[in-house]
Amino acid sequence: MATGSERPQNHHQIRKALYCVKQAPWLCHDDINAFLLSLGFTQSSPNPNLYLLSDGILILLYVDDVSISCTQAATKAAIEVRAKVSEKYTITNLGPARQSLGIEIHRDEIGTGISLGEKAYIPTILRRFGMEHIHSLSTPLNPNIQLDFAKDRGEKELEGMTDYQAVVGSLMYAALATRPDIPYVVAALSHSNSRPFTSHMAGE
Repeated sequence: MATGSERPQNHHQIRKALYCVKQAPWLCHDDINAFLLSLGFTQSSPNPNLYLLSDGILILLYVDDVSISCTQAATKAAIEVRAKVSEKYTITNLGPARQSLGIEIHRDEIGTGISLGEKAYIPTILRRFGMEHIHSLSTPLNPNIQLDFAKDRGEKELEGMTDYQAVVGSLMYAALATRPDIPYVVAALSHSNSRPFTSHMAGE
């Protein structure tokens, strides 16, 4: 799969829509939406910012950034799409995408495989909550721990409930993006967002 990023900077009217009026997001999206549909793209129902072309090309919008992804076989067609985009908008080609919304994009040496990571985001979470010096474990949760019975064991309720919720929320972002090994644990912890106990934070 090939991926790249573009930054459309349309004529004066679109720039004004982007930065000078309250309706900026809608005006910009309406303009680009109409253009992409005219090229034969289909707008995704679950994600209105995602557009698909049957040739194997995906376009993802984020504010005034455009990311184009395609299968290897559709590389030539993707280049043609980019050329059409550049005819309507003034774009800056940023080359192969290396990051998207904080998610790192890594390619193998031969350029046929892509992996996603959050090596910058994970340490940020640890530093934010003072856990940068904790030891790593081979499993995300002790299989013998029973979080649902914290109250029955007479555990103390956590005073910093909002801090606990912030930890769970931060982990949830990682679980949804690049860590398929932790969604079960995050779901289990989120059940106690309104009343966490010491074992929910410490995992012991």
